[in-house]
Amino acid sequence: MPTPYAMGIREHVHTLTRDVQAVPRPQYRELDLQTLDRKFVLRANKGFLNIVQPFW
Repeated sequence: MPTPYAMGIREHVHTLTRDVQAVPRPQYRELDLQTLDRKFVLRANKGFLNIVQPFW
C-alpha cells in the first residue's frame, strides 16, 4: 500500500518520467548515428583517478 507521500507525488513522478523518456526521441527527423558527435565526460574524485591512472 502506497504511503501518503507516495500518493502525493504520484502524478508529478508520472509527468517527470514521461518527459525524461521523451528526451532521446527525435521529434522531427530520424536519429543518424553516423553523424552523432560522441563525447563522454568522466567525473571522478582523486581517489578514483589514483586507482585508474596506472592503466592509462
